[in-house]
Amino acid sequence: MKISMWILADWLKKYKPDIDIKKGDLCLKDVRIFSQDCVIENKYVYLGRAKDFFSNKKNEIIVVNGVDLMLLQSTDIDEVFNSVLSAFEFYSDWYESQVELINKGCSLAGIISRNQLLLKSTIAVLDTNYRVTAIVPEETDGLNDEGISYMVNEKSLPMNWIIDSRKQVQRMHGSRDSFLIQVKEEENPFIFMNLYLRGRHYGWLMVITGGDKIPEFTRQLSGYFGRFIESWIQKNEESMDLQDFSNTIRRYLDGEESLIGEINRYFEIIGWHSDEPKAVIALSSSNSSFSLTETMISFISSSMENCYVMAYQDKILIINNLKIIHDEEFFRILKPWMVKGKFRCGVSFQFTDFKFLRQSFQQTQIALKYGKQKVEDVNYCKDYVLHYIVQLLEKENNMDIITHPALKQLILFDCSNNADLYHTLSNYISNDCNQIKTATDLNLHRNSLIYRIKKIQEITGIDFKDPATKAHLLISFLAQKEGD
Repeated sequence: MKISMWILADWLKKYKPDIDIKKGDLCLKDVRIFSQDCVIENKYVYLGRAKDFFSNKKNEIIVVNGVDLMLLQSTDIDEVFNSVLSAFEFYSDWYESQVELINKGCSLAGIISRNQLLLKSTIAVLDTNYRVTAIVPEETDGLNDEGISYMVNEKSLPMNWIIDSRKQVQRMHGSRDSFLIQVKEEENPFIFMNLYLRGRHYGWLMVITGGDKIPEFTRQLSGYFGRFIESWIQKNEESMDLQDFSNTIRRYLDGEESLIGEINRYFEIIGWHSDEPKAVIALSSSNSSFSLTETMISFISSSMENCYVMAYQDKILIINNLKIIHDEEFFRILKPWMVKGKFRCGVSFQFTDFKFLRQSFQQTQIALKYGKQKVEDVNYCKDYVLHYIVQLLEKENNMDIITHPALKQLILFDCSNNADLYHTLSNYISNDCNQIKTATDLNLHRNSLIYRIKKIQEITGIDFKDPATKAHLLISFLAQKEGD
């Protein structure tokens, strides 16, 4: 394990170091005594008596790596050398102990608790929906911080912390270093680090120090610890999938009705209210693969964190709160990626209560099946629900029985009189009896259209003011079109 001058300065604090660290990279593997003929290498930290380098320094030891240095209040270079060696040994043992704990099957909370004293912090692991997978300490007794108490009790980040941190973590998406997040109501920032599972963004390591200023060595050690957490998650991938809230939604979609209370509670915790309009979006690609799906999920999670995104069956499922991000903005962001991944899209009717979630997913499947087949097309179920109804009727072999008789009457009239009344009525009904639009579509003068409509009424007796008749005609024409 490589350490830095920041970590070393903390280890040597009993010598009251005077620090001048400009880089502080994690590059140190060992220690050397500086001599005139030694070859300087970046992986070593060098010790020497300060008086050999500075005429005004007599009782200090200089510790140097590249442009970074510190002066220690000591004249015993052997003692300092041994102390630096102890630092390398300690962190090497720490690294090996984490690997051993992971391989022996230690729990996630167990891994965290064994490192709480080292990091001197409250430590939590969050998934991409800000749910707390693990947190130490696990008890609220003695905790004065309301935010931490909320995390322990509710297993979620407080809503005001989520709102304040979203844009900040979005900017750091893809970063492999730890970074700082500041929320409005907290004086001190938090340390965050992205966690990845096989290239997919799993969530974050969160370290809450509570101090006036976060030491740089704490941030660097948090980064190392984040790597250990990633290793643990990968080794325990199956159990993490069971904890993943997406699995709860999958089980509900598969028929476990009893989970609806848990789903409602989760979305309430992240600030989605029961009266807000929502929609389900399903993405389907003919080129679907695990890596493509994971890449797309990662992009949506980072770019539109107000949405809930997951894989279900062979599709990507997105639950969108339309009060937070409306359709136009949502698809403006998503469409370029739909093109890259050759995704088609189906959108459900709007709903408010999550008890309609399964029904909404089924609506996306109707939109995908009957909608346009072109990549990047957005297909809304409301535009294709009649096609679905027609298919159901066709399965019952009832279409000939229920088809409006006007269609056959007009076909016979057109054949006998070389007319086009069938096509005229079809267009007129599909345009919801809008004369201007129908005349434009048929390239007719409006008076000519009016004449045709009167002729149709004369032949068939249709009442265009009757909603039931118009619906009957629309379904009949759709059935004829499907049959053709």
